[in-house]
Amino acid sequence: MAQPRNPNIKKATTIAENLLLANTHVDNRAALNFPRDVETWFKPETSALTWGKTVDVMYSFKSIYALGVWAYNFSSGNFEIKNNKLRYRPEDCLLWNGDLLLRIQDYDKYGLAQKLNNNEDMKYFARHYFSLGNLMPIWPGGNVSKGNQNNAFFDIPELYYHYHRTWFDVIRRGFENVFLDDLFTDVGATYDHGLKEFFNSIHSEESFNAFLHHVVTVIKTRDEKIKNWMSDNNIVVEDSWDYPVED
Repeated sequence: MAQPRNPNIKKATTIAENLLLANTHVDNRAALNFPRDVETWFKPETSALTWGKTVDVMYSFKSIYALGVWAYNFSSGNFEIKNNKLRYRPEDCLLWNGDLLLRIQDYDKYGLAQKLNNNEDMKYFARHYFSLGNLMPIWPGGNVSKGNQNNAFFDIPELYYHYHRTWFDVIRRGFENVFLDDLFTDVGATYDHGLKEFFNSIHSEESFNAFLHHVVTVIKTRDEKIKNWMSDNNIVVEDSWDYPVED
């Protein structure tokens, strides 16, 4: 079993750890015994997969968690969509705000995330956010525009790659080991009419839960297929940082 090269550096596996990681500058993460990012953690694997120099996490933890907070509390009146962005009215700030999400996840203070924090798929996503199944190759600059909130993609691949479908198809067909065929599975979410319509299509616990289950299924399925492909092609990464997380 491969062990991380530095035993003090451990990948985030809880909701609180992943939000703290997301809210900490990459240069300061080592001081918290966190890796720099998912891409760095799996660089030996993605290099062995020959995915090129630019690799990006598929689903941002902050985006999925913020979407869950929105969906679970839609009827409270504390949230609004303004200029294609989710806002938290009591503090007049973007729901994407990392400090806000850190405080929201402590439901004893806010009362907004108790159900979300106990959602089994949300906990699975936290445990497996650092996963090969949550990484993919991308064209240079694509990772920046996908995560830029001004571009209205909310760092969610279904939104971004619907808009950039030509590039998505180039990646999907160009890499036999990328396994992206299940990304656009129909789960009732709307990807093709802008971010406002997407938010409105996931504005209840039921609709968010369906989308979240889709997210973890994509990650889990891809992770298994990628690792099986590596095994079938006799690709062994001796200096891997990866190690299993109990489910």
